[in-house]
Amino acid sequence: MQQTRPGGTRATASAPNKIILAGEHSVVYGGKAISVPVEVNGKRTRAVVNAAKGSGRIAVTAGRQTSSLMDGKATGDRELFPVLYAVDAASKSHAKERLAESDVHIVLHFSGAPKGTGNSASMSAAAVCASCAALGTTLTKEELFNATMVAENEYHAGKASGLDPMTVCSDEPIVFSKIFSKKGVRFDYAQKKLSLPEGCSLLLVNALFGGKRAYTDEMMDAFAGANRIDAAPEALAQEKRKSLIAPYDMLVADMEKELHHKGSAETLGELFDENHALLSSSEVSCHSIERVRKVARIAGALGAKLTGAGGNGSCVLVLCPIDEAQNIRGALEHQDFRCFDAPFSHRGAGIDG
Repeated sequence: MQQTRPGGTRATASAPNKIILAGEHSVVYGGKAISVPVEVNGKRTRAVVNAAKGSGRIAVTAGRQTSSLMDGKATGDRELFPVLYAVDAASKSHAKERLAESDVHIVLHFSGAPKGTGNSASMSAAAVCASCAALGTTLTKEELFNATMVAENEYHAGKASGLDPMTVCSDEPIVFSKIFSKKGVRFDYAQKKLSLPEGCSLLLVNALFGGKRAYTDEMMDAFAGANRIDAAPEALAQEKRKSLIAPYDMLVADMEKELHHKGSAETLGELFDENHALLSSSEVSCHSIERVRKVARIAGALGAKLTGAGGNGSCVLVLCPIDEAQNIRGALEHQDFRCFDAPFSHRGAGIDG
């Protein structure tokens, strides 16, 4: 929604979060992944932007955190710097003259989604979308993705797969991969009309259980170490790349076959467990994740796997028979694990209203 007011223009945009059903980590090295935009507990990340007469300053506020960017120099809370860089890049590409004579203030309202659900991509996409709207321009999905990737590469030390921004910008689940060649890297993705089999539901569980939260870059390093990867994703030898991603790609293909109304919930649960076993052998699981899985399986879950980077504080996807979902949720909450509904979203990042 865009509104012209005395002294400036206001725009509001929002973006969903995301869950990875299969292919996390291998997607960084060229494997396929199934990723789904979701509205955790029915909520989206929102950005409210005011653009008023000024001199090109961009500021962002999220709760008690505030950062700003002026003449290429960022100050304030470093955690928000990537959002500033993404908005700056998009604005200078598509509304340079308007930005030069405006001050842009972004206020972010988080969805409350837990770690591992694409929060950085969600807030960056919403901020970029609303900022450009306030400056009088609308981005295509590709332009929004490219701008969000600016922030993602800042957050993930240049190793962002592109999966999270592509998913939060999408109106449907996607099958995604990166294609590496001598000419560089290109993104290959297809929107899919995927759904859960009849008679089951997904529960998203925060696996934080005391101690220090794991960070995405730490888990990416753990995966690389466990698989003896000593090169950047784009520099990995082709034979090594093929052997690394092959078992994950097989699971992605098998899982996609079951992701429809008449698919087998039991088979899908088994595939969840197989996918998790691969990730666990690559040292990105932890005690709290395994505890969530154990409690869920004892309570009647069909399968469970980590989603996202992994480590303490990551999330677990639990596939539940509908008639056992409340019992499974109760068993997990009794162990002090936070549970969330994660319905598929059919509206990617965009202007509200």
